[in-house]
Amino acid sequence: RACNGSACSGYRTGSGPLSVTLPPGAPSSIAVPSGSTTGGFTISWGSASGTVTAYKLYEATNSNFTGQTLVHNGAATSKVLSGRGNGTYYYRVRACNGSACGGYRTGGGSLSVTLPPGIPSSITVPSNGSTGTYTVSWGASSGVVTAYQLYESTSSNFSGQTRIYSGTGRSKGVSGKGDGNYYYRVRACNGSACSGYRTGANPTSVVSPPSAPASISGPSQSYGGDYTISWASPAGATSYELWESKYGGTYFKVYTGSNAYKGFHSKSGGEYRYKAKACNSGGCSGYSGVRLVRVCSPICLD
Repeated sequence: RACNGSACSGYRTGSGPLSVTLPPGAPSSIAVPSGSTTGGFTISWGSASGTVTAYKLYEATNSNFTGQTLVHNGAATSKVLSGRGNGTYYYRVRACNGSACGGYRTGGGSLSVTLPPGIPSSITVPSNGSTGTYTVSWGASSGVVTAYQLYESTSSNFSGQTRIYSGTGRSKGVSGKGDGNYYYRVRACNGSACSGYRTGANPTSVVSPPSAPASISGPSQSYGGDYTISWASPAGATSYELWESKYGGTYFKVYTGSNAYKGFHSKSGGEYRYKAKACNSGGCSGYSGVRLVRVCSPICLD
């Protein structure tokens, strides 16, 4: 109203009320995990003072929040996020009362997503390692790989496995292995995030060749060319080779088999020298000593 001394006019009343909406305070805290290996995680924050109708959570890939994205707008004080790829993410939150919003509460650090790479595409494990020295190799993985890890075990379920390689190469030379079966599997890693394993389809069997036969025997003379050469059977032998030379010439293999002896019939006259090897899946030994047999036709002359 308007007044002139003690004389006042009637009132002019506003057409509606005026609403005062004070912004709430900044959220009391924000918890941002330091890392994720799955691309999924939860951001949570403390409540704000004052009247709050919604909390707004923002995400950015830089610390100054240019190009930030609103990822939550609601009354809850946490947000589950998923599907994030490899990279660094920043978060901040504010509380709002209608269109009036308080200041931001920003995470104290960034969140790094490190997704595991794919499983190595293949692994090649030799089936035989007779010398105890061989190479295991594998194919590349998809994604970012900082190291491949190769594991060895003497059990097919990999209990008690040992990591024998960690690096960016895709093969590993193995040496010094004794007799036995060795199993291998490999995985790819990116920091602390690792893929599943790629396991060899077979173990590597290390079987050392047997020792040379300790002795070889046969007649010193044969009348008619019928005789038998036999030799000692060393441990681990599964087959044998017998080699023959006539008159000290080149040796030729005349027998391969599982028997530790070889019979000859109607050999022509002459001087024959014999030496034997013992073999298994790991290879063959060196030669035994030499046995000389004189075949007399029809008689032996001193």
